[in-house]
Amino acid sequence: MLVALAGFAALGTVEGSMCETTTFARSISPSGFTEARVQMTDCGAVSGFSRVVWVQPRWLPSDRWLSCRAVAFDGMEPVALRWTADSLRVASAVPKTSVISASNACYGWKVDLHLQR
Repeated sequence: MLVALAGFAALGTVEGSMCETTTFARSISPSGFTEARVQMTDCGAVSGFSRVVWVQPRWLPSDRWLSCRAVAFDGMEPVALRWTADSLRVASAVPKTSVISASNACYGWKVDLHLQR
């Protein structure tokens, strides 16, 4: 298991040297054990832009290989995060066609997607 985690971390380091990741928001669950973050990774002129909401336990290193991808949006619209007692609310002013993917749950938390358009 530790070897697999080290391998994933190494892959992330290789990608990290070629791309730049910006974190726009972080939000911690009511229990304090889980974190959600909104990130965009820029790999140069040939790549598009997308905002991705990642969810993972806070005790793990912050890494996309160890995270659950809750929602991915095409474009650069802002994304808001808000926790309730049993879910993560993800809101953005994007059309439904801009949702690349959306999970129903991540690490035991329901993902509640709200589109404002």
